Amino acid sequence: MIATSDKWRIAQLDSLAPEAFVEITYKVTEPGLQESAVESNNGAMSFSDHNNIVDMTGREHQTYATLEHNLWALGGDHELLPNVDDTGFVSSVISGGDGSFSTSPVITITLDALHAQAIPGITITWSTAYGEYASRFRVRAFNGNTEIASQEFENTSVETDCQIALSGYNKVQIEILEWCLPNRRARMERLFLGATQTYNKNNLLSYTHKQSADLLSAELPKNNITFSLNNADGLWNPDNPSGHIRYLAERQEVRVRYGFKLDGVIEWIDAGTFWISGWDTPSNGLEAKFTARDMLEFMSDIYTGPKKGSLYEIATAAFVQADLPTLDNGDPRWFIADNLKEYMADFSDNNTDYKLAEIVQLCANAACCVMFQDRRGVVRVESIRENSAGYAIRKMISYTHPEFTLTKPLKSVSVNNGMGIAEHSASGEVQKLENSLISDETRANHVAEWVRRTLENRKIISGDYRADPSMDVLDKIAVESKYGTNNAIYVTEIEYKFAGAFHGKYTGRSTDFDVETWYSGELVSGGGVKRA
Repeated sequence: MIATSDKWRIAQLDSLAPEAFVEITYKVTEPGLQESAVESNNGAMSFSDHNNIVDMTGREHQTYATLEHNLWALGGDHELLPNVDDTGFVSSVISGGDGSFSTSPVITITLDALHAQAIPGITITWSTAYGEYASRFRVRAFNGNTEIASQEFENTSVETDCQIALSGYNKVQIEILEWCLPNRRARMERLFLGATQTYNKNNLLSYTHKQSADLLSAELPKNNITFSLNNADGLWNPDNPSGHIRYLAERQEVRVRYGFKLDGVIEWIDAGTFWISGWDTPSNGLEAKFTARDMLEFMSDIYTGPKKGSLYEIATAAFVQADLPTLDNGDPRWFIADNLKEYMADFSDNNTDYKLAEIVQLCANAACCVMFQDRRGVVRVESIRENSAGYAIRKMISYTHPEFTLTKPLKSVSVNNGMGIAEHSASGEVQKLENSLISDETRANHVAEWVRRTLENRKIISGDYRADPSMDVLDKIAVESKYGTNNAIYVTEIEYKFAGAFHGKYTGRSTDFDVETWYSGELVSGGGVKRA
């Protein structure tokens, strides 16, 4: 479950759900462009960490006493400079009484190669810490020493979207002509080579979010969104020379969040981070359709790492080879539970070409773990979560009664052609599992028993409901039947559709635990429980 406020959970009690929102934000840039950027300048203070303005790690910047007008330590409002890495670019020159500079600060971004793919401009964050900005500046782009574009901007914002079409360039310069305050140094916290587009329900014609994860890591997880935008103005037409379509590229980052308006304020939760994988923008159409997928989009190459070592080492090698984009704070976009360090694998004699995602999946299965992408866009390999907050899909929010189906009776589980066996009953189906990363009998028997315990619960429950999008795949929840009984399941599939309100579908496998003890209190809504 995604953490929400009490107001969010209690709102699910109402006969009518509160006003709902979806917001889609994507970065319009060339994949890999930002990572190749190197910053230089014509003069910065010794404490300036100007190299970090292009790494996009989302540092929290602070105010310091830097011997400028109203920036003195004696006033008590600003700290003395420690040994810091959160100042961004700070110019060595100070603006005059009119905000102009005797020598304009110039920040130069040099790229590793000539970039022909067009981007719609750059985005500059000046100084959120001080609330200051360049009131006038110039952006110039170069191919070597040849200037190919130049535009001067007047500005009144701490974050500036500089719309200047760039293509065929390998260097960008920002020349700060005037600061918003006199007698102050120019500052810049971040510079993004590209633009950010945000769409909400005013632009969305349709939206669907699908998630799935296997309790046994027998299949790869899936997490993707599809959405369509209003294209009545032709911005997405492929033959529109000034449209947005020329800036689209695969693997552009998309971030989504969901919200409900509660007491006049929108409460937001993360829906996920995705990467554009395809689009359909017919020239005569009134809508443009897009598909964005999870991090596994980056993990389709053939694994070339070590074939002997701990499961942790093998999974780590797969993630490192994938060279995944990092989180905003610089952390990797994967998490591997420590218990994978305890189990060894040796598949040196196996000549099968596994994809990177498949290797991680096999590691998860061999360690009795699940594999999924969380809502920060992090691929996780860990034991199934037990952190459910008592979520219940009640009759009052169900559009149909839950549907119950039974899988085939289970006789036994066989791992790697009998290396491991777990008996269950005298008759039924023999579930076979093949995993070349399970290398010894002890581990094979342990995995076989894990599979047996999971599959002995034959009941699969599915249904349609008025969705609370804080529910996540692999959550442990309760589903109320038409007879008022509560059935506990692990959610394996979720689909959210948004058309002004959330509509959901779910599927899950029954699991054994005492539902009433689990609640320990009174069920109060489709979205939570009031603890005793």
